[in-house]
Amino acid sequence: MAQNEQPTTAVEVIEVAPVPIRLTPEAIEITKQNIALCEQLVSEVLEGDIDWGQIPGIAQPNLWDPGASKIMAAFNCYPKYTVLNRIEEDNLISFTIESTLVNRQSRQPLATGIGACSTRETKYKYRWVFEEEAISMGLNPVTLKRKDKKYQVTNPERGELVNTIAKMSAKRADIDAVQSLPGVAATLRKLFKGMPVKGKEKRDWNWFWTQLRTMGVDSKKAHSILGVVSIKDDWVGKGKTLDAALAVIKLALAKEKPSPLKGDEAAWEDLRHPTEGEEKPGAAAASKKEPKPKRDPSSIKTIDDL
Repeated sequence: MAQNEQPTTAVEVIEVAPVPIRLTPEAIEITKQNIALCEQLVSEVLEGDIDWGQIPGIAQPNLWDPGASKIMAAFNCYPKYTVLNRIEEDNLISFTIESTLVNRQSRQPLATGIGACSTRETKYKYRWVFEEEAISMGLNPVTLKRKDKKYQVTNPERGELVNTIAKMSAKRADIDAVQSLPGVAATLRKLFKGMPVKGKEKRDWNWFWTQLRTMGVDSKKAHSILGVVSIKDDWVGKGKTLDAALAVIKLALAKEKPSPLKGDEAAWEDLRHPTEGEEKPGAAAASKKEPKPKRDPSSIKTIDDL
């Protein structure tokens, strides 16, 4: 071998054919049993308004964190978290977390989910304070959104929300991962399908505002009658319907509207419907008319006389 030659090692490339995915009767039977058990778990163990329920702004009921924890326990798994993105700045705190559900016995991953949360969300970006506190912050209450004698101000303590934002991201990731478990998403969809939804509108917003325009009611007056700052947040968001809002507005307008009978029309109505114990105008005069004179019978001629 020459002095400058380098020893070489031969590498043999072996092509491996992909293993085809095969379904077996046994696998199908196991899947059917798992789905049946999952349906039993969801229908018999999960409780409404505790494990699942309505989220404001979302029409269909959703799984909540307590319900996700029960399903994880049933599948004998626990969550393992990975932070995919994290931002901590003066005006923004944001977390994006991946939750991997791991089986306690085999240590194998069963499902994954992603959840995110940030201080840009309304419930973290703002908070409600009384008028005195708003003034002490150098704000003019007249320019602020108001609800239940409180005013909405930008949260000055967003820097203290790091733990809250991180935990909320993890909870959302858990719920997403749980619904990726075999049969869970389909079972939940079947549970929620056709269920009466709180605050679900039978009418749409275009219909609502069209009805108000035909009655000559603008947005400002509608809000004033309903006593809300936002019909969407303070009325529909609290489970009330647009149909109910329209009924309240119609009732308020009816109370404001004066009697439609004026002048001659009112006089005519008095003629038709006098008050109790009062005679109709002209009735007394008619009763005082002299009776017609009776005809002398001798002046009446018969046919023979003619």
